[in-house]
Amino acid sequence: MNGPYQNDGLKRASLRLLQTDLNLRLSEQLERTADSVPIVVAIMMKLDHRLAGIMRSRQNID
Repeated sequence: MNGPYQNDGLKRASLRLLQTDLNLRLSEQLERTADSVPIVVAIMMKLDHRLAGIMRSRQNID
């Protein structure tokens, strides 16, 4: 059978493969992002602590 429906089936199968590939890539990206969140939070906390120290020292100068 070589009609328009066969072509539609191939398109649907192709789209499903593309969707699966994109879902896998997104999942991998989310895992990498989740792994880096604790590092980013630790850096932000350290910077916040340093900024608080700078602000306190400026208040003592004034």
